Amino acid sequence: MQQVSISGVLNSDSEQCTDVSGRTYLRFTVRCESRDKLSRKYHTYYTCFCYIGGVKDLKKDDQVFVTGKQSVGIKYDKNNSPYPYITVMVYQISQGLKANSKTKGNR
Repeated sequence: MQQVSISGVLNSDSEQCTDVSGRTYLRFTVRCESRDKLSRKYHTYYTCFCYIGGVKDLKKDDQVFVTGKQSVGIKYDKNNSPYPYITVMVYQISQGLKANSKTKGNR
């Protein structure tokens, strides 16, 4: 089995969902910042699905560390331009700094 580990911040608040079997899960998007060879900043977005109990109330800009199975596909925007759609089925998650603690200078 292949695993991916990512660390980043939530792009928006997490959303509680229910699958076709009636099980609840959390869906959220993690934004990871990187720099290219010319030091230009860019972001990669991972749509995450988490069935782990006890994980809830993840808010925009909260820091998370996730490990899981990655899948990649292609989606199309409103201009019919393709872009990669990366999903992660989360097996492990750890929460880092909360968004409100970052803004108060407690980093």
